[in-house]
Amino acid sequence: MILKASFLVVFVLSIFSCTEKYQPVSSLYSNSSIIGTWEWQRTELINWSVHEILTPEEVGYTEIWIFGQDNLFQSYRNDKLHNTTYYIITENENSIQKLAIGDWAPATIQIIHDELIYSTAYVDGPTSYYVRKR
Repeated sequence: MILKASFLVVFVLSIFSCTEKYQPVSSLYSNSSIIGTWEWQRTELINWSVHEILTPEEVGYTEIWIFGQDNLFQSYRNDKLHNTTYYIITENENSIQKLAIGDWAPATIQIIHDELIYSTAYVDGPTSYYVRKR
């Protein structure tokens, strides 16, 4: 009986003494500054063989992104609902924010004043620029 009790005490102490504060590399990040309506201005595709800039005038449509407080994302093309899904923002230990919209590849984001920079350039993708709509 004493042996079982000793084993139980050692087991419980080992569990509590081994707990470490776990800090994940990437954690959910609440960025309330993204909440609102954003209007697409341009997309730049720059890699070793291409330097292309696309605008609404050039492609023939406008695009609006809306980020809700409840992590709901909606996109509109030419003022018609195009997509409704969810979004998640994470931030790593270097304060780099990534935005995942539905099942799209995560993109790095920056919000500077009223401009949202959405970039998948880290995988040779484009960088898009949106302006906050007031």
